[in-house]
Amino acid sequence: MLYEEGQPASQVRLTLCAPHERLRVLLADDGGSWDLEVRLRDHDGGTRLDFIQHLADPAPAEDIGPGWEYYLDRLEAARSGGPQPDFDQHYLEQGPYYAAQARDAAASPPPA
Repeated sequence: MLYEEGQPASQVRLTLCAPHERLRVLLADDGGSWDLEVRLRDHDGGTRLDFIQHLADPAPAEDIGPGWEYYLDRLEAARSGGPQPDFDQHYLEQGPYYAAQARDAAASPPPA
């Protein structure tokens, strides 16, 4: 977390690993725990990555979602050699979008 105040470190525990398909980890730090999942699948001749943070309460998504999008955009910029994003430019505007997505997901029945 090099771009967070104080550059906090987290303990990471692998909770699921299905090579070439899914990875799920539990991160724990002074602020609590984060249940994160990455799903990979074939998509248009490439690989689609779905990044999921499992939340017991959808309310924090308004703050958390823009932060993760920023970090994923940093990853893409590092991979492509493009310019690094500036968090203050547009990420905070995305909070309502993530809040609505989290409310919709919480209201939906779990997948079968």
